[in-house]
Amino acid sequence: MTKDLEFKPTDWGGHAAYVDVGNNYALSIVYGGIAKCDENTFEVAVMYKHEIDYKGFGDPLGYQTPEQIEQLIQKIKNKNMENKVDYITPIKDQLDENMHLHCSVFITIGSQIETPRYYNYGGYDEETKKIKIRSTQTDRLFFWVDISDQSEEYIGDFMYTIDIVSEFWAQFKEYRTNFLKENYPTIDRN
Repeated sequence: MTKDLEFKPTDWGGHAAYVDVGNNYALSIVYGGIAKCDENTFEVAVMYKHEIDYKGFGDPLGYQTPEQIEQLIQKIKNKNMENKVDYITPIKDQLDENMHLHCSVFITIGSQIETPRYYNYGGYDEETKKIKIRSTQTDRLFFWVDISDQSEEYIGDFMYTIDIVSEFWAQFKEYRTNFLKENYPTIDRN
């Protein structure tokens, strides 16, 4: 793993690489200079939102082998899965209702660019507390999902976290794919 990293020189005489682990976590892997390492090891810091995660993972770890770094990455990924917010289940009924409506309209009068297969996260309206689900192909196709009755944590993610886009999108894409397979398996066939 460390062989594939792009290490760049640092101001303090060492070399550093940055590995994105997902869900706002990354590893800072360094060697040389003042780093706690030797010829075959590295110093590693777990980063959360570009800051060392002292609370979750403590001080940077010295003398880490490539195998230990892989284990640390797996530990972070497991932690991410434990802390993962389910964005779809709380709004599934609204998504189902709107997707059925949009699929029915598409089947009746839609063109290929209007397929619900192109639906994606389209933004959040803070005033109305609604999420916009829109087509990536045409601006005229969209629907709103009301999240005003969700927890403050759930709503706060949409208000304050830019990374919500990728996490919500990943969950919505899985939902959308399964919804279409189960309910409209031939929707895009000519």
